[in-house]
Amino acid sequence: MGKVGTEETLQKLLNVTSIIAKTQADFSDYRDIQAFVRAGLAKEIFNIGDQLVVPYIATNGTTYDMPFDVVDFRNVTLENGDVVPGMVLQSHYATLEAVQFDAPETTRPAADDYNGQIAQYGCGRWAKSGIRQWLNSAETAGNWWTSQNDYDEAPTQHTTVNGFMHGLPADFLAVLKPVKVETARDYRYPAGGASGTYVYDTTYDKFFLTSKEEEYTVVNEPNHREGLPFQYWIERLTPEALEKGEALPQQNYASADNTHALTSHIRYALENHTSAQGCRLRSANRHFATNTWAVANAGTVSSSTAGNALRCAPACVIC
Repeated sequence: MGKVGTEETLQKLLNVTSIIAKTQADFSDYRDIQAFVRAGLAKEIFNIGDQLVVPYIATNGTTYDMPFDVVDFRNVTLENGDVVPGMVLQSHYATLEAVQFDAPETTRPAADDYNGQIAQYGCGRWAKSGIRQWLNSAETAGNWWTSQNDYDEAPTQHTTVNGFMHGLPADFLAVLKPVKVETARDYRYPAGGASGTYVYDTTYDKFFLTSKEEEYTVVNEPNHREGLPFQYWIERLTPEALEKGEALPQQNYASADNTHALTSHIRYALENHTSAQGCRLRSANRHFATNTWAVANAGTVSSSTAGNALRCAPACVIC
């Protein structure tokens, strides 16, 4: 097991062991943390911003310490419909690999595309994306992607990088469960209705990209339609936003890019903690069939076509 939190966190663990009848817990096993989460005691043990530092083995065999921040405590829905307590984690650094959100589907006919966008730039739907397959696979390079329609094409990185979960330890993966993730479709493909209407894809993912709402920047649609903000991002972004006269989250879901830049929103590379990286979000820019939102390396939230290879900071849930 990797490093767990801080000395304060470990002391909290020791202070509440009697609640689950542990007399000599050493907390060297992720299952001990999972037991506390399942008992609804995660808030008594961890603080927002505490970290689990997990070893990550890159495709080339190099091992990195990969910190996952505790970003929220909330109930989550499992594939069987059970609603259970969860502790939400998110990678502190941008992934080592940059992967296309989705590859251009070059043979897709115009009659089954919106202005040829998907054929040129890939599909912007999280549920149909190549990056979703990459994040949720423990397979090796060349084996983590399968076609999802007659025109689907593999991301360029399919043959060169292992599935994301291949690099993570089995005992960490064992305490993560696929949880319900809802993502609004764009208005273009397939038809999602007029602006202001909502058609959702529901997926169950062990690892998922965060939405704009969950990272507390701009509401992609009114009323937090893609999840409530994670407490970590409320606490991280608010001080800088207030200093700059920003009001977060901005109640704006126009197609234009967001121009504000918050340096506290910048992600740095896993292998180089001073190298700022653009990080993909799962939210579609709903006015296009191919664009999704991303946090740029300057801290702005901007739109990028699915065919662009970007890094990401995936989230997961211990539950």
